[in-house]
Amino acid sequence: MKGWGWPVEQQSAFLRMQYQMRARSYATAYSSASDLIICEGESAVGRMLKAREGDCACLVDIALLSSSRNRGIGKTLIEELVAQCRRDGLRLRLQVAVGNAAERLYRRIGFTEFTRDAMYTQMQIE
Repeated sequence: MKGWGWPVEQQSAFLRMQYQMRARSYATAYSSASDLIICEGESAVGRMLKAREGDCACLVDIALLSSSRNRGIGKTLIEELVAQCRRDGLRLRLQVAVGNAAERLYRRIGFTEFTRDAMYTQMQIE
């Protein structure tokens, strides 16, 4: 955003607005979701939002700081979520933007595509 030439105050306001819109959207679509902070030691390095809908769990969002990516943190967390869902007899679903590199990770873990449109691939694991 610095490249846009906006003053710091405008950047902060824009980011606050984006965060609030996303939070409202998720709260509406996933009212029972758990919003978790991912920590490494004492440091927050990301977040994960997961929800349960009947016999299905949904990984709504997972995000790591760029300095914490490609170190196995996300893979480990998703594999733990898969194991938990299997113990509880739940399918686990997620959606990923078409072209997002994370899709390769999801496929390696065992997720399979069950539908795709121009923007998103819907995936699940039993």
